[in-house]
Amino acid sequence: MSGIQFFDEQPEIVTSRLLLRPLREADAEAMFAYASLEEATKYVLFHTHRSVEDSAEFIRVATSQAGTGFGLVWAIELLEGHRMIGTIGIHNVELDVGSVEAGYIIHPDHWGKGYTAEALEGVIAAVFGQSDINRIAAMHVAEHVPSGRVMQKAGMTYEGTLRQFKLLKGAPRDMSMYSIIRSDHEAARRR
Repeated sequence: MSGIQFFDEQPEIVTSRLLLRPLREADAEAMFAYASLEEATKYVLFHTHRSVEDSAEFIRVATSQAGTGFGLVWAIELLEGHRMIGTIGIHNVELDVGSVEAGYIIHPDHWGKGYTAEALEGVIAAVFGQSDINRIAAMHVAEHVPSGRVMQKAGMTYEGTLRQFKLLKGAPRDMSMYSIIRSDHEAARRR
């Protein structure tokens, strides 16, 4: 499947504990539960949501971009209890070079349980298994070390720190870059 087909047919992804599925309008309240928390949004590029309508607008924009090749966002839902606890997506799609970037956010109540790395591993496996994308990158604010550990657990390799690379809440911030390429992923699967 080409990268374009993957983006047109956003697959559901099932891992051992999670269902990654397309966002729905009904997810606005669950999203607001974490996107409204300063603790959860401190290191993400979007502003903290101030109302359920902010979350509903985020969902409207994300779902309107599905099928356009711009990117995809999945709800991270626990298989047990079917509760949405975060989102994970791919963006900065460059089909001509076979590259995408991943990003995620999860409710702080679920930090430290391995869910984020599991979701990222699921997205990596789906992208490499169902498209011809060759490289998946991810970055985090350099001081947010736990996010780097998530990327490492998902099989990504640290590439370096980009100085004052992103504007975060009005201030330029250093960003640590990680990536995984198709051949690395395939080698890890053979081990």
